[in-house]
Amino acid sequence: MPAPSNPAFPATRWSLILDLRSGDAGAAGRALDELCRLYWYPVYAFIRREGSSPEDAQDLAQSFFARLLERGDLSHAQQQRGKLRTFLLSALKNHLVQDWRHRTAEKRGGRNVPVSLDVAAAEQRYASEPADMASPDALFDRRWALDTMEEALRQLEADYTDSGKSALHTALQPFISAKPKGDDTRTLCARLGLNENAIHVAIHRLRQRFRKNLESLVAETVSTQDEVPDELRHLLTLLTSR
Repeated sequence: MPAPSNPAFPATRWSLILDLRSGDAGAAGRALDELCRLYWYPVYAFIRREGSSPEDAQDLAQSFFARLLERGDLSHAQQQRGKLRTFLLSALKNHLVQDWRHRTAEKRGGRNVPVSLDVAAAEQRYASEPADMASPDALFDRRWALDTMEEALRQLEADYTDSGKSALHTALQPFISAKPKGDDTRTLCARLGLNENAIHVAIHRLRQRFRKNLESLVAETVSTQDEVPDELRHLLTLLTSR
């Protein structure tokens, strides 16, 4: 029995999968573009760690996203759907098994969907990945966690900018995860024209908003709100492990 709908529960990223199988060409195209933007590097890094060259990894990532429009397994993306990252990783593994020798949409005669992949930038990122993280699955999960954190930081900056508090964000951003020391607090007081108590309150609010952004992003990738705490703990563990 499907879980009851909750209007307060965001489903943005899972909605991308639903749009891909909706039959609406416009919605499917927009969903594919957004899905590529959000997940292309974790996909690329997984394929590289599997042993593919940069050129082959680019082709395989391109064809994976293109074939998401064609895959029959999208029909199984129902309301009780589990974790989006697990679904995508399973779909990627299936794609590599099925299409290793047929890497582009043109070779398969399918729909050629342009996917913007900056391979040079991807290789720079890939070169900095921990060498001891041998498992492609572990690397995929870590990149998902890091990209989710970076998205939460981008949203936080946009929130402060939109509310006319860009300078406050710039000054306090280094203290999202680090406690200010005595000299830091005095410097902030002079820079922002606030007293010490106001500085501590502002940092506390910044951290709260950042965590709320993280929770919202994680909530978009699981089935129910009950799964959010465990998935958030998993994300934070990935971010603090090597």
